This record gives sequence, C-alpha cells and structure tokens, in this order.
Amino acid sequence: MKTCVASRFVFEAKGPPAFARRFEPVDETDSGWCLMSGHTDEDGPEFGAGPEHWRRNTLGEMTELFPALAAIWELPVDVEVEWDAAASEYRLA
Repeated sequence: MKTCVASRFVFEAKGPPAFARRFEPVDETDSGWCLMSGHTDEDGPEFGAGPEHWRRNTLGEMTELFPALAAIWELPVDVEVEWDAAASEYRLA
C-alpha cells in the first residue's frame, strides 16, 4: 500500500491540507506525496528536519480523512497543488 507524509499540523487543521507536493518516491511503498497545512511553523528548517513533526500514512487513510485528496494521487512527480476552499478542490500551484 502506498504511503505519504503529512505534517502534524494537517491533523490539527479544520479542513483538507492546504498544500501538497509530489517528490520522487524513496522506495516502492512511498508515493512521494508530502502534505502540509499551511501553518507558519512548517516553513522553518528545524520543522522540516524534525521527524517528530511528520507522520507517514497510507493514501487510503488520508483519502478517508480528506476525500478531495483522491483527485491528486495520480498526478506526476514534481507537481504542487493547493487547496481552493471556494471550489472545494485542489488546483495546480
């Protein structure tokens, strides 16, 4: 089952992740997706380097929590999307 990483703030947010970027997967279980809430603390280098700030989840788990994510999982590597709350969907960034 494919996985992604999500900032701990994604789980504290009141809606879908604000941003998502797909990197080159690191192994056969990794989808390459990284999900972020848009919280200002996510911008700091110490946040990105701290494993305690990230959680690995299956794409199924994340889709269950945030159904709109289903629309992005097949997008190619090196793509970025952002949540458009007015349209209730992800748009290319």
